[in-house]
Amino acid sequence: MTGRETGPLSSGTSVPAEILIVGLGNPLMGDDGIGHAVVERLERIGPPPGVRVGALAGDVLGLADLWAGEPNVWLVDAVEGGSTAGCLQVIEDKDLLALPAGDLSIHHLSVSETLRWLLHGRPEMAAIRFRLYGIEIGALWPELGLSSVVEKAVDRLADELLAATSALTALEI
Repeated sequence: MTGRETGPLSSGTSVPAEILIVGLGNPLMGDDGIGHAVVERLERIGPPPGVRVGALAGDVLGLADLWAGEPNVWLVDAVEGGSTAGCLQVIEDKDLLALPAGDLSIHHLSVSETLRWLLHGRPEMAAIRFRLYGIEIGALWPELGLSSVVEKAVDRLADELLAATSALTALEI
C-alpha cells in the first residue's frame, strides 16, 4: 500500500508544515501497529501548527507520496532490538541512515535501508532531517490491538511527540 495522508497539513492554520510525523507498520499484526496508534492519538489531540501526521502500511518508500517538503520527518515504528517491550528508542538522522541492514527492523528491508534507497531515487529529499522513534515490541501476532505494555508506551510517546513538536515549531515559526 502506498502512503495515505491521515491528518491536516498544519492543524487548520496557514502555517507551513515543518515536521511530518509518519506512523509505520501493520495494525493487523498486534504490536506492529505502534506507528498507526501514535498517529491516531496525535490526530485525536490535534497536532500543533506546523506539524502534519500520516501513516503508511507497507514500506517506507511510500514516504515519497506523503512528503510535501517538510524539512523534518519523524518516523514512528515497532522495533526489535533486544530491549524490554515498551522501551523507547530515538535514533537521529545520520545515525539512522548509517544503521546496517536489518538492525532493529521487523521489515524485509529495514527503515534505514529503505531510506537510503529513497534518498538515492529522490535526491530532492536529501536535506530532510530524519528521526526514528521506535518502541520495542512484545510479540507479533495476526490480531488487531497492542499488548498492554506497548499501549502504555504509545501513550507516552504521543505525549512526548506533542511536547517535542510544540517546542521545535515554536523555535522555527
